[in-house]
Amino acid sequence: MKLSIQVKCIQSLDDESLWPLWQRLEQDAYHTVFQSSWYMKPLLEIVAPANDAQPCIVMVFEQGQETPFMLIPFVRLRRHGQRVVTQADFDLCDYCAPILRRRDDWEHVDIHAIWKQVLAALPANDVLSIKKMPTHIETLANPLSRLSEAELMGVSTMRLQPGMTELPSKVLREVRYKLRKLDQDGGLEEVIAERPEDLRELLDCAIKQRADRCEELKIENILENPEINAFYRALIDSSGDGAAVVGYGLKQADSFVAVSLGIVVNNIFNGLILSIGDHTTRRYSPGICVATRQLQWAAESGCNYCDMGVGGSAYKSKFGGDVTELMELELSLSPIGVAGTSFLRARRKLRIGLKSYPQLNHQVRRLIGKV
Repeated sequence: MKLSIQVKCIQSLDDESLWPLWQRLEQDAYHTVFQSSWYMKPLLEIVAPANDAQPCIVMVFEQGQETPFMLIPFVRLRRHGQRVVTQADFDLCDYCAPILRRRDDWEHVDIHAIWKQVLAALPANDVLSIKKMPTHIETLANPLSRLSEAELMGVSTMRLQPGMTELPSKVLREVRYKLRKLDQDGGLEEVIAERPEDLRELLDCAIKQRADRCEELKIENILENPEINAFYRALIDSSGDGAAVVGYGLKQADSFVAVSLGIVVNNIFNGLILSIGDHTTRRYSPGICVATRQLQWAAESGCNYCDMGVGGSAYKSKFGGDVTELMELELSLSPIGVAGTSFLRARRKLRIGLKSYPQLNHQVRRLIGKV
């Protein structure tokens, strides 16, 4: 089904129509929390400028309609001398997906015709890249995954079952045992953080713990960037009834041994940051303990889904969730962009190939600082 459409590309956050249109669409749309205006506004206002990225927000309207039926939050930046347009992410979004108005006929919509007009509306660039595309947005099959250029990325995410009420009994027994040991070892306090001041304390602790751990492992630590710190603080400060940052901490004496921060939107919990303290308590697996306790809290608080986020960390398999492969899309938009997309495709093939050799994959990721 081919729609009669108009595509608008907004390249300034000062455009007065941007946020009202965004918020009007998301009131009745398929979307992930990572593309919500609540999450994207500080990302585009704080993180994008720090990365010399300019907004390039694509909105698609049906003729005669004042509210878009599709929105894709792109940004433009330079990478290795090439002009790249990519969905706003900066390694802070688990999913990169469009926002799509709820309608019953998405499977019949000619997404290829829409995509052609989207590309025509974009300013001149060399490469277009979208990573971490989910195959589904809520219950809707992601229309962008039908594009011929979309391919499996070699990266997965894990989500616990809808209506989750109980975690695997083996995990719960293990966690109860280790929490008792932690308590015997020096007293234990479990801290639930929902107030901004408590969340900021947990965030500061997580940043310090992550810095120490990354220094120990000699790997990249994006939390040390001032704009990332400011972004998370902005999320905390803007938390409300519809979208909120929540935290859980395990504390001995005056210090936290593990911290978990996540977000809850529309009764869906998404993990954001997990950190652990120094080596003195690691024999008790404090990371698994705090993750389990926060997942239990989320289930007891009425969350329908608990999303463990991107990556194949071994501890996630303990929870028995559904593993979903993500997709990515690369396009050459100019002769200069051919080299860029060739590199991205070669990297994807290497990533997928290494998954068959777990030990080698781990060593390579350690080498490039991506554990």
